[in-house]
Amino acid sequence: MNSFVCGFLFALSAACFAQRARQVPAVDVSSPVRALKTKANDICAVDFRNTRVFGEAGDDTAKLKDGLYERKWRSGVGSERVSLDYSFCIKQSDRAKHALVILDWLDCGGSCSRTGVVQVLTIKDHHPVIKQQFVFDSHAEGTGASFDEKSLVLTVTGRSDDGSPNCCAEFFDVVTYAWAGSRFEQQGFTRVSAPPPRRIEDEMPQTVR
Repeated sequence: MNSFVCGFLFALSAACFAQRARQVPAVDVSSPVRALKTKANDICAVDFRNTRVFGEAGDDTAKLKDGLYERKWRSGVGSERVSLDYSFCIKQSDRAKHALVILDWLDCGGSCSRTGVVQVLTIKDHHPVIKQQFVFDSHAEGTGASFDEKSLVLTVTGRSDDGSPNCCAEFFDVVTYAWAGSRFEQQGFTRVSAPPPRRIEDEMPQTVR
């Protein structure tokens, strides 16, 4: 009887966990409060295409040049590429300005991983500071982030946390965030089927393979 009850409770817990996984989007939203080394008084005047940016963690940085950073690992068996896909100025007044940057981080070794990083920045003590950050798995064709400058809505499309293999995404989480004056707040969330896979490795330039 005890084993039956335990088995039932385990199955119930697993079902609840699966249900929760379906309800929560696989986008990590945080407020890291990290300052860039670049000095500035106007966040909308910062040249993000030619500055050192942060990635998902504080020890991940890349010095962009014309919106791109590339390097081969010293072992010769891997490479890294970071690109600035878009940057926007969110200006509500001369004193209330924010910048939104959308970055793509691609790392390849034995296999490749791709991470989308979206950051909201403002000026503090004459430096751009990250106030809000969105991180998502973009290792699949069709993922990414976009921003509607008219409605001030950010849309993030990332791989779902569904346990699908690295090569072949099964579902995407499509999440919308509305601008709330100084940060984004979640507005909507849907889970959709992913399109047929395409190898991320095929996108790596020959010079960094």
